[in-house]
Amino acid sequence: ELVVGDDLDLFGRQEAGEEQGSAYEAHHQPDAPTRPSLVAPGGRPLGATLSLALLGGLAAIGHGSIVEVRSDSRVSVISGPGGAETGGSGAVGRVRPMIGVDPHPTAEKRPWGLPHVVVGLFLSLFATALFSVAVFAVGGYDSQTELPLSLIALLQVPLWTGLLGVPFWLARRSGISWATDLGFTFQRSDVLSGLAVGVGAQAVLVPLLYTPILFFTDDLDVSEPARELVDKADGLGIALLFLVVVVGAAVIEEIFFRGLMLRAFEDHWHPRVALVASSVVFGLIHFQPLQFPALVMFGLISGHLAQRHGRLGRAVWAHVGFNAWTVGILLVL
Repeated sequence: ELVVGDDLDLFGRQEAGEEQGSAYEAHHQPDAPTRPSLVAPGGRPLGATLSLALLGGLAAIGHGSIVEVRSDSRVSVISGPGGAETGGSGAVGRVRPMIGVDPHPTAEKRPWGLPHVVVGLFLSLFATALFSVAVFAVGGYDSQTELPLSLIALLQVPLWTGLLGVPFWLARRSGISWATDLGFTFQRSDVLSGLAVGVGAQAVLVPLLYTPILFFTDDLDVSEPARELVDKADGLGIALLFLVVVVGAAVIEEIFFRGLMLRAFEDHWHPRVALVASSVVFGLIHFQPLQFPALVMFGLISGHLAQRHGRLGRAVWAHVGFNAWTVGILLVL
């Protein structure tokens, strides 16, 4: 704050219009109350001294100090909060800088990045390949169509070790929060709205997406992989299918692709570029060329939900609805 004497302006002049009395009148008038001196020691006008003092104190202000200009023309500097004060009394001006405020704050860097995404994908594919080789070698199977549903469900576990293992490792080693950093939080409104988005995408948008392709081919069967799983399901297998495809895949894939990967991409690219890139990777990692357009489309929808709401709750429920609609229709039909 800047406090200035009643009849003193910044240039050391008295208020406009004030006239000096004659020497005779000054001699015979009673003594006036003592007021702050307008002339500094040495005959220099206090206004000029004040201006020089303020200019000279800029360096101290820039270093987080408090500068006081006093009526005896001396400058006292209080370095930092609680510093010692020097000089006489009768402060005319006081300037208090803002301390500890960064005019250009920088965003806190995430404890993960693109290398963690690459490692997660590599571990998932590598573990799945090793487990598949072991299953085919021990069981004597010639193709995946011969695998029972129980083994097909178990083949998802190695894939999840990478997708879930990297976030879990980051949480243990770097202390990231599943809720704050990865956005793994839910609200009641996420359930119905998320399911509606997922079911609508699968029941309406997927057929519309593949309608142009049907003009060029007659044997297109997008639901074939899911139908093969349903044909193997019986009793306990149906419950296992629901847990693996509808619940497990929805939760774990959203944590990795929209919680970890999408946010890592956003640190390097524009949010829209990051959304498209993560959706393409999401489609490629399933290794299903026929379903690739539908998977990318849903990746865009789910990623948009995650970006818009800043959390994964609605995206997870949309993923549940997307997968549940297909499994339910195939079980009923």
